[in-house]
Amino acid sequence: MLGTQKIDQGAYLWFGVVGFAMNGLWVMVNLKSQAWVVYWNTVLAKMEPPEMELSKFRVFTGIDWNTVNKRPTFHAYLNLIAIFFCAISIAIGYL
Repeated sequence: MLGTQKIDQGAYLWFGVVGFAMNGLWVMVNLKSQAWVVYWNTVLAKMEPPEMELSKFRVFTGIDWNTVNKRPTFHAYLNLIAIFFCAISIAIGYL
């Protein structure tokens, strides 16, 4: 009968290990992309006029910029998703 086969215990372990590895890769990609974003924001902020020139428009510095970029960052939320699925992968590995 179709759909009545049981999944082997080793398959659960394999799915758990693969899921754990994929989530680890996802966290590393998020950390690397966050480093790139911080680097380029810093470079672009250095190109803006000094703070003393109040009539100039600023994109990468100022009070609004600091408010938008306070912790937790968007990448932190993405890493929380990866950690959540990593926990699910560990649970699947123990089934």
